[in-house]
Amino acid sequence: MPEDEVRIGIVGCGHWGAKWIRIFSGLGARVKALCDVDERRLMVAASKAPEATLFRSHQSMIAMGEVESIYVATPPPTHFQIAKDCLTAGKHVLVEKPMTMSLEQGLELMSLAEENDCILMVGNTFMYNRAVRELRSLVDKGEIGLLRHIRSCMTDSINMWAGKIVSNYTDVLWDLGPHPISIALFLVNQEPSTISVMCAPPLLGKASRRPLYDVAVVNLLFPSELSAVIYLNWFNYLRDRRITLFGDEGVLSCEDPSSRRSTRIRLERFSLEDTTVKSLNARVWEVDTSDTLERECSHFLHCVKEGLTPLTGGKEGLAVVRVLEAGHRFMMKDGRVERVV
Repeated sequence: MPEDEVRIGIVGCGHWGAKWIRIFSGLGARVKALCDVDERRLMVAASKAPEATLFRSHQSMIAMGEVESIYVATPPPTHFQIAKDCLTAGKHVLVEKPMTMSLEQGLELMSLAEENDCILMVGNTFMYNRAVRELRSLVDKGEIGLLRHIRSCMTDSINMWAGKIVSNYTDVLWDLGPHPISIALFLVNQEPSTISVMCAPPLLGKASRRPLYDVAVVNLLFPSELSAVIYLNWFNYLRDRRITLFGDEGVLSCEDPSSRRSTRIRLERFSLEDTTVKSLNARVWEVDTSDTLERECSHFLHCVKEGLTPLTGGKEGLAVVRVLEAGHRFMMKDGRVERVV
C-alpha cells in the first residue's frame, strides 16, 4: 500500500455513505471499514467495498485501528457524538452538514480537533461547486457592481419524499437550510447580524410534541446592510435550487448548482441614469458542475495528507450552525427578530 494512501472508514451507509464509497475509491483512497446500524444498508454498501470490514457500531470501528480518517453520513442529531468519538481517538473527520445541532457542540468538536491535531471538515458541498465559485468570482470582480441582495431557493419535490417518514427529520430549516445558508455566507464573505424566519403552519401542529415545519422563508441581514432571502420547502411541485444575486449594476442568476451535469449562469448588466434604467448587455453560459463531490472529497484527502486547514473546516461549519440555531430560536418564540452575533 502506498505510504500516502488514505485509509477511510464510513459511518452511515445510506444514500450518501454508499455514494462516497465510489468517490473515495475513485480518488485512490482505501475504504477499509463500513458502519451502519441497519444490516440491510450495510450489506448493500459492502458489495461496493469488498475489502472493508463491517461494523454495527462506530466505537468498534474506531477501536479496530485500521482507519485514519472517517466520513460521517448519519442523521444530523448523531453527528456530534460520532465526530467527538472519532476526534478523541485521533481520527480525521469529514462530517456531513450541519456539523452539529448546537454552537456548544460545534465548539467542542473544534477544540478536540485542535487538541488531537486532527482535520475537521464539514460537508458544505457547494463551496467546492464550480458554479457557486464562479458566482463569487464575478461578484468579487465587480461584474454586477455592489452586491445588494441574494435570493435563493432550496426545495425538494413531493416525489423525492414519497415513502419517507417525515417525523424522522428535525424540520425544513435544519434539513434544507445548511446549503443555501453556507452559500450566502460564502458569497457575502461575512456572517449575518440578524435573522427572521416565516413558516407555514407546521405539519404536525404546534400542539404536538414537536412542531414539524416543512416551509420556511429565512431573512438574513448582514452588517454591510446586504440582505438575503432563502425559500425552503420540502414538498414543492418540483426541485428548485436557483440562486439570484442583485447588484447596483447588474443581476447574476444560477439555475441549479446542484446539477450533476452542468448549469447555466446568466449575467445581465444595467445602468441607472437619474431615474431611468438602461439595459446594457446580457450573456448566458454553461458551467460544469459534474465533479462537485469529487472536488470536495479530493480536498479532504489533500488536507489529510498535507495537514492543511480545510476550506470548510470547523469555523465555517460553526458559522452555519450559528445561523441555524438563531433561526430555530426565532421559530420557537414569538416572532421577534433574533440576533445571530
